[in-house]
Amino acid sequence: MKNYDVTFVLPGGALIPPPAGGVDVVFRLAHALNKSGIKTSIIFCPRPLINMDENLGRLPIYMELFAKIFKGQRIGLLVHHLNLISSLLWKQDYDYDILNGIDTFIARKAGEVNLGTRIIFATYWSTAYFVRQFTDIVPSVPFYLIQHWEGDPSFSVNLSTYANETYEFDFNKVVTNRKVLEMFKNDSPLFFNVGIDTKFYQMITPLEGREKSVLIPFRRNESKGLIYAIECVEKLLSFDSTIKIIAFGDLPAREIPGKIADRLEYYRYPTRKQLRNLYNRAKVFVLPSLVEGMSLVALEAMACGSAVVSTDNGGVNEYIENGVNGLICPVKNAKCLFEKVIFLLSHDHERNRMIECGLKTVEIFSNSKMEESFTKIVQDYLANTH
Repeated sequence: MKNYDVTFVLPGGALIPPPAGGVDVVFRLAHALNKSGIKTSIIFCPRPLINMDENLGRLPIYMELFAKIFKGQRIGLLVHHLNLISSLLWKQDYDYDILNGIDTFIARKAGEVNLGTRIIFATYWSTAYFVRQFTDIVPSVPFYLIQHWEGDPSFSVNLSTYANETYEFDFNKVVTNRKVLEMFKNDSPLFFNVGIDTKFYQMITPLEGREKSVLIPFRRNESKGLIYAIECVEKLLSFDSTIKIIAFGDLPAREIPGKIADRLEYYRYPTRKQLRNLYNRAKVFVLPSLVEGMSLVALEAMACGSAVVSTDNGGVNEYIENGVNGLICPVKNAKCLFEKVIFLLSHDHERNRMIECGLKTVEIFSNSKMEESFTKIVQDYLANTH
């Protein structure tokens, strides 16, 4: 049995490139801990486990195959080749070398993996069930990294009941925004801010060299506000046909409504470099989400010199002050999003002022500061529990 100081449990889907923002955060935290001398591992759990036998949800056949082949074993060779797999099959440029030196495992049930750990982190509601099972088998302390409220029906849909149930588990909670901090205040959660790669996401294109363009995500999960994104785009194009609309996300291009499909540029699953270039083309970035944890995309857009218009989704409130470094609208209000975009496109001085404030804001939310804060949380706990 190998022993670790800290183990993170991620959903099996986290192995499918490109990693979502929350998965990238966990990869970076694991890397930072390992680099600081805190021996760290990651377990990928292929499907939500409610008890030792009941599974919910499905994953691609190859992911189920991985689980059967490896079944609790280390998957270092697979992870080692993720850069190649990601570039060839998904045309992505995420650097999986960040996982070098971190032992990785795949297991459907807690009893399949033979390791010891002082701390084990649930990172998503389904992994909380795995962690609960694990701590029944292996003496370890359960933690719950909550990046946003997954119990919202718009996020977990019919599984939100299960997600909310996990928040009642007797775990040490660690949260990443003040809205969630307030929700769990009775549990005395620990707190740190997540961040972005400020060395990568930077302003490359000068503000004066940008066209009259708006960038907006088209993402399928209901919590991402797709219907309001589309409604906002329709209003913008009806108001001023010269506005350049650029969209990106996981929505299949065929599902974009016909009346706007041929009037915008769309990038499905853009690479990091493509996305950075899109941010640098946009004068305004729009975030239509209903609920967010921290919304790293809005921070990335800020870092690249886009003015941000966002809904009041709980995540951006951590760093956007309405009227200072961005504009905030109520959720589910496409009319407000449209009006704020038109205001920014029509008022160069106000837009540029908010962009300058946004660039200063981003300096506070870097990956390095995130990693430093989280590492200190773990170091303090380990030091006080010998």
